[in-house]
Amino acid sequence: MATDRRNEDFLDFGDVKRTLSTNLAQLTKLYKELEKNLISYENVEHVKQLHVYSKLCERFEQFKLAHLQCLDLCTQSEVIANLEVNYERCHENFVEFRDRFSQYIASEKSHVEEIPEESDTVSIDSRLSSRSSVSSQSRLRSAKAKRLIAEFKLRKLSEHHELEREQHELERAQIEIKFRQQVFNQRSELEEANLEESVWQEAVEEDR
Repeated sequence: MATDRRNEDFLDFGDVKRTLSTNLAQLTKLYKELEKNLISYENVEHVKQLHVYSKLCERFEQFKLAHLQCLDLCTQSEVIANLEVNYERCHENFVEFRDRFSQYIASEKSHVEEIPEESDTVSIDSRLSSRSSVSSQSRLRSAKAKRLIAEFKLRKLSEHHELEREQHELERAQIEIKFRQQVFNQRSELEEANLEESVWQEAVEEDR
């Protein structure tokens, strides 16, 4: 039963990891699409009609959700650390692109006073309001990752210390064995010398 449960968790993590990869691929696609239209200010209306920025925000929220789910399911500190590093990199890219898009809209002279569509405004405001709560969750996951990494390093340090201790004990045992072997050899030589001396002593006495 325990094995089935572990397999189920593993499959769940694999599914969520694939969802994370899919969202990342879609983010990259939207980045390229938006990048292509940011070349000229003449594309402002076209960009707004495509709602690429709204799609980008929605996709990033889906990516973030998959990331948090991966952290919930994962128990390996190394994998969690990699997930956090990848997420931070993706978050930085998203913020950079978001700022570029805002500057692009603000710099377009003929549309400075233009009011964005209500649906876009509501959608963006909704994401901004939810960002603070998700940010707290992200910090919690990051703290969890740091704790797991610290525990992993401490465990490895203890294992390394134990291994060194065992190696030192083995070295001492080998030195002791070598010493005893040398003593044994020396005693054997001494016994042979005594035996040889006694033989010659008997021979000398017989010759007298």
